[in-house]
Amino acid sequence: MGKSSVIVIPTMSFINMLLEAGAECRSMGRIHWIDAESGNSWRNPSCVTAFILRGKEIDEGIKTKD
Repeated sequence: MGKSSVIVIPTMSFINMLLEAGAECRSMGRIHWIDAESGNSWRNPSCVTAFILRGKEIDEGIKTKD
């Protein structure tokens, strides 16, 4: 079996708020955004994360269909 690790890194407060609210996180990789003015792709795109907050109606609807 592998060993467990704990990684502690500084984060911006809004990320902690999303996680505490139960947001799901998905890595989107490096997205090559297009500059609106020039139409050029970003040269050095940063990593992007999607945060998904699900509403109660959706969760309850999914549970009743199972």
